[in-house]
Amino acid sequence: MAIKSELTNDSEREPGYGLIRIFGISTSKEKLLYSLESNQGSQPFLGGDGTWQAQQTWHQVLSEDMVSAAEPVIFRVGPKIVDPLVEQPQHVMCRLTVDCNGSRQTAALKIQRPLLSSKAYAQSTPTSSTEKPPLPEPAGIPEMLADEMGLVDTQDLAKELDVNRNYRKSLYIVLLIVLLLVLLAIGVWLWWECHIPMFQGPQCKKTNAQVTTSPPSELIIPRNCSGLDGESCLSMATKAVESGRLDMARQLMQEAGNLGATKAFIHLAHMYDPTTWAIDKSPAEKVDWETAAYWYEEAARVGDSEGMLGAGRLYCENAMDAAFRLHGADLLRKALANDPSAAQALKKCEEKLKRKG
Repeated sequence: MAIKSELTNDSEREPGYGLIRIFGISTSKEKLLYSLESNQGSQPFLGGDGTWQAQQTWHQVLSEDMVSAAEPVIFRVGPKIVDPLVEQPQHVMCRLTVDCNGSRQTAALKIQRPLLSSKAYAQSTPTSSTEKPPLPEPAGIPEMLADEMGLVDTQDLAKELDVNRNYRKSLYIVLLIVLLLVLLAIGVWLWWECHIPMFQGPQCKKTNAQVTTSPPSELIIPRNCSGLDGESCLSMATKAVESGRLDMARQLMQEAGNLGATKAFIHLAHMYDPTTWAIDKSPAEKVDWETAAYWYEEAARVGDSEGMLGAGRLYCENAMDAAFRLHGADLLRKALANDPSAAQALKKCEEKLKRKG
């Protein structure tokens, strides 16, 4: 039986810690090892020091990290596992291989977000206590004292103050007139452009006459499937593809699949499959068979024959690892029970396995 795995947040510990759940196996007291592999780059394997490397590395689950040995198997992981996975772009897929006393099984690792890395701690910046308040402005010499010292003529000072007051008063009047003119200009523009329903300008009749011939408004598509069922969400995703909003379509497809619309996973796989990829139908800049196989297999997990056929075909045609090719052949045999068209793909896969092994 195929296994399924996921990485979730560990609510009992701080950011950077998580829980890996593996469905389909139980360990009892057996030794459990696992390996993590990304589908991108020349260094796809996650090493023990939290860095990606070319050589496959096996991590052992310690007894103190084991939460549950029965199905599903649950064990804790720390920042050296969580941080590298969380910091990957969301379109990058990761595969988990588990070794239980020499028996190995592989599954895509699904990351349940939100999941924070250990770098999510907020560090407060201490405020400086060395800053000194500005010194007060020095007080001026009182008018009477200045007059007694012969520094200022009080009559001339009074005249100068009157001139300054009159200047400021005139300036305020000019600014007020300018403001009124600006408001008047705005009002005239609103009237001319028919933005005041009670007072319609000469352009309004022309605009109203053109309403019946104006093009329909742009189709409104929600950014998420909140309140919708799977099929309704899938319908919105299809409309997003037709209108060219491909990134939005991909997001809605994922939500539709999680809501139970299995065919949404098939549509997601078509966005990456080399045989169906098209620049005007996919947000991806180029084909990516591994990502396509991941979404096909999500559909296959719930018994979809098209998902089994798609994932099996891609594994057999492209995988370099014999274990993945054998897994692909097994998926094609399952698809053959409901889809006779899988026979040709299975025949090619079996011939390829014989040549290589």
